[in-house]
Amino acid sequence: MARTIQDKIHLALLKRGEQELKHLTGCIVMTRSAGGCYYLGKAGSLRFGATRSGSIPVSNSLKKTLISEGE
Repeated sequence: MARTIQDKIHLALLKRGEQELKHLTGCIVMTRSAGGCYYLGKAGSLRFGATRSGSIPVSNSLKKTLISEGE
């Protein structure tokens, strides 16, 4: 079965030991070992921060690494 970008990033974060906290409208909230949370959007957007509204995007290099780990 083909995985979406969101599926690949979600799987990679789970493999790294992060935990899924909850599903919000349009995103999955996951723990972040460095503090705060990851916010994973349906189209594969990935942000981090203490709150969803105050979050910032992760670097493109981290996102590409996570996508390749989730394949």
